[in-house]
Parts: sequence; C-alpha cells; structure tokens
Amino acid sequence: MEDKGSLKPFLISITGATLWGLSGTASSALFEVLGMNPLALLSIRLIVSSALMLILFKPKFPGSDLKLFAIYVATTFILQLSYLETIDLSNAPTATFLQFLYFPMVVLFELIMRKIRFSLLLLAGLILSLIGIVLLTISINPDSTLRISLDALIVGLICALSAAIYTVISSPLVRKYGSISVVSWGFFFAALISIPTGIMPILNFVRTLNPGSIPLAIFLILFVSVVGTLVAFTLYSYGMRKISASSAALSGTMEPISASLGSSIFLDQYLGDFQYFGGFLIIISILLCQYSIIKQKPKGNRIRRLIKIRMR
Repeated sequence: MEDKGSLKPFLISITGATLWGLSGTASSALFEVLGMNPLALLSIRLIVSSALMLILFKPKFPGSDLKLFAIYVATTFILQLSYLETIDLSNAPTATFLQFLYFPMVVLFELIMRKIRFSLLLLAGLILSLIGIVLLTISINPDSTLRISLDALIVGLICALSAAIYTVISSPLVRKYGSISVVSWGFFFAALISIPTGIMPILNFVRTLNPGSIPLAIFLILFVSVVGTLVAFTLYSYGMRKISASSAALSGTMEPISASLGSSIFLDQYLGDFQYFGGFLIIISILLCQYSIIKQKPKGNRIRRLIKIRMR
C-alpha cells in the first residue's frame, strides 16, 4: 500500500471483488439446485442491474462514439453469457479462474502492438498462466467433486478472450465517459439484446419452479443482480479511483478466492489440489505481469489502467 489513506479504498475494492466471486457461487446454485437456464439469469440480471444503475447514477450516454460503443455492447453480452455458461458447465471457481486469463491475453496483445516491452517477468507470467490452464483442467485428484469438460474449457476460454477484447475496447470509452456511464449503458443495451433469447427460458423456469423454492430463487436472483452486480461494481469502482494499479491487481484476486470459498461452504463443492494450484498460478501470473508493467512505466500508463477496468 502506498500510504495509510489508501487502506480504506483498498478494503472497499476487496469487498467489491469478493461480492463478484460470491455472485458466481449464487449463480451456480441457481443452475444446479434450482435448474435455472443461464440465458434466463443473464436477461434478469442485465435488466435489473442496468435499470437500477440508470435510475441511481443517471449517467451520460456515450453518444459520440457509437461504433466503438456498439462493439463494446456486443462484447459485453458475449462476455456475460459465456461466463454464466462456463459456471453452468463447470462451477464458479473454475469459471472465474479461466476468465482471469484475460489479463495475460491483454499483456500478449500489448506486447505484439509494442505498447510495452518484453521482459523475463512478463515471459514468466505468460508461461505460468499456460501451466495454470493445464493444471486447472486436469482431473488427477479423485477426491475432487468438480470436473471440467472440454465444452466448459472452450466456453471458458471464449469468456477470457471476450474479457480481453472488452478490456481493450472499454479503455478509451472509460477514459472519456467514466466507468459508471459506460457500464450502465452497456448493460442496458446488452439487456435489450438478451430479452429475445431470455423470455422463453424465464417462462420455463417460472413454470417448473417448486413453490417452496420461490423464496430461495428470489433471494439468489436479487443477490446476483443487485449485490453481486450493482453493489460490487460501485464498491470496486470507488476503490479503483483511490488506489494504485498494483493494489488493484491484488484486490481483484479476491474474486476467485471468494468464489472457491463460497462454493465449498454453501454448495459443498471442492476443486482438486492440482486445480487449486492451477488457479493459484493464474493469479500469480497476473501479479507478475502487472509488476513488470509497473516497472516499465509505459507511455500514458495505458496498461496500468486496464487492470482497473472490470467487466461485472
């Protein structure tokens, strides 16, 4: 931490990241326990969270960059859907770890575009991320209650790739309009896209829902849509304005940690030792890459801002 004054925003950003991870656990419960379709949850979440953001924040519409914003909205929809689908196909911890591969992807893109310089730390970070994927996706440990299929791996990597594209695209929009405006309106238009595909899954879920499970379903949906989205985003965004990029990278690691703890406590789901270690290597790879970039002090600090732009 840079100084004592940054401790409070650092803790606030950690709280936001923790709520994001627990939101993944709640989504997993909706899929596995209550049989909800990811498309149904996606539509409800986007509609509720975007409506609340627009009402509470009254953000300015990013109207002067419509082409870039349209690409951003499409990427937001793909990212949100692929993340929930990965949870449905695997589990919340695995989906979160796979999604975190977005940062090594962004680093690789910046290296190719010569925005940052090559270093041994960057190389080590990228290699560790690849090793982490291998360890995360194998099922050597027979005690693991969680397995990852080829479908889950493919969708998870699509999620990471879309998150990387999202991060690069959103950077100039966030610089110009602010994260609240970009995310609020992005969620709103992504919600409009989700409605045609989400109506039937929502109706099917309502028809098949056991009356005794209605309170639990309402609680989990509200937790994902309000606490795990609106509250988490607000807390994380506030903290990001007050702390450094390195502290932001560190606070963001609470998301997969809380997803793992939440899945083990509430759903009795546990990854195998190799899978936990693979997730740990992915986190370490992010911290190594971030540390190397901070040392370089790239022009305009472009990539230092990237770690502060979150997608959920």
